[in-house]
Amino acid sequence: MTDDRCVDDDARSLLGLHVLGRLTEAEDEYVRFHLDDCGSCGVELAGLRQVTAALDLLSPADVAELLVADPAEDASDAPLPELREFCRFVIYRSARRYGRSPARRGGAGGRPATQLPPGRPRKR
Repeated sequence: MTDDRCVDDDARSLLGLHVLGRLTEAEDEYVRFHLDDCGSCGVELAGLRQVTAALDLLSPADVAELLVADPAEDASDAPLPELREFCRFVIYRSARRYGRSPARRGGAGGRPATQLPPGRPRKR
C-alpha cells in the first residue's frame, strides 16, 4: 500500500489488541500480513508500543487513579472504551506480576484504590 491512509479498518482496529498479545492466532496473522504493506498502520503500531511501554512504568494504583478521575466536561474528551479496557488489562497484569489485587495495593495519597471490574479474558 503506497497511500498514507489505511483502507483496512478491520486490521487497523485490531492493532491495540495485537500489541497486547490478545488476538487469536488467525487474527494475529491477519494483522502481521497487513502490517507488511501498510506504512500508516506501522506508524500507529509504533505509537501503541510506546504507550504500552509508558503504561508499564505506572503502578496499578496510578492507573486506577487515572481511571476514576473526574469525567471530562466535554464528552469528546472522555477516554475511549478501548483505552479503559486497555488500562484495566495493564492494572491486572501488573497486579498478577506482584501477586496483589489493585484494590489492596492502595491508591495515591494513602487512599484505597477503587476496585475495577475484570477485563475481557484473553483468547487463545
